[in-house]
Amino acid sequence: MPLLTGDIGGTKTLLGLQTTRGSFAQVREYRNQEHDGLDAIVRDFLQRTGARPDDGLHLVLAIAGPVDQGRCQMTNLPWLIESTTLQQQFRFKSVQLLNDLEATGWAMPGLGAQGRLTPLRGNGIDFRRPVAIMSIGTGLGEAALIPLENDGLRVLPSEGGHKQFAPFDARSSGLLQQAFATGHSGISWENWFSGSGLPRLFQALFPDMAAPDSQTITELALLQPHSCEAQCVHLLVQGLMSEAGNLALQYAAWGGVIFAGGVAQHLLPYWRDPDLQCWLEHKTDHAERLRQVPLALCTDTQAALRGAADFFWHQQIRGS
Repeated sequence: MPLLTGDIGGTKTLLGLQTTRGSFAQVREYRNQEHDGLDAIVRDFLQRTGARPDDGLHLVLAIAGPVDQGRCQMTNLPWLIESTTLQQQFRFKSVQLLNDLEATGWAMPGLGAQGRLTPLRGNGIDFRRPVAIMSIGTGLGEAALIPLENDGLRVLPSEGGHKQFAPFDARSSGLLQQAFATGHSGISWENWFSGSGLPRLFQALFPDMAAPDSQTITELALLQPHSCEAQCVHLLVQGLMSEAGNLALQYAAWGGVIFAGGVAQHLLPYWRDPDLQCWLEHKTDHAERLRQVPLALCTDTQAALRGAADFFWHQQIRGS
């Protein structure tokens, strides 16, 4: 049963073709800004690989945005993606859309078994208990994995990155007050604590300096630990740890918290820093319980792509 899966992010798109379950025969990466829309990317992939939708090819897409009844208006791209439109255009046997964090969640147990989750704290993620996921890429995504009976799994997607930002120390409180004073009606977590938000966080911290792009900020932070860029990334990780603690409390995610996404991959020394990890348990209550929550970093850049496939095959098994 041939399967085409996609990970449609704010910056890039990955498409992967499976002719047998569990392995990709081909994977291609596309820069979104170089294409007019997803249909152009899908058409190019089909032409280059020779895959034919009318040969029973199924399509499952993981998309960075809210998915509702087979429709997604992307958050960081002006793309509207609809399953019925893709079905009519290409004649796939079936088309399914899911949120990219939901897809990432489906991949996590398998990636954990394959050793693609790097432990940051504790003895490893326990998928027998609820687990929270935070993905830091162009945007900020959040989801939860809930174990079910008979080794089943439910993934709860969310648009939690767009929750209103809550200060976690005096400095972050000052930044928010500064934002309010300059006319901002509200700041979401993603506005500052994401790949696209990192230059805005830098600008808020250092208003008299020109903000570098996010890649430059993370690179200089690692090379120059006393630089303004390092201060910015330090605050970024403080905030993400604080929000990770919020997620652990919200979902009772005693099985652990997993950090994923393209930006997160470049910050391993920061994730491992005990002084930064402790911001996860800086809460009024349950600090001791939060101190025991395992942490891990997903090192697989194709997690959402794999998760979309895992979601599809899970459905096939359940329906058989």
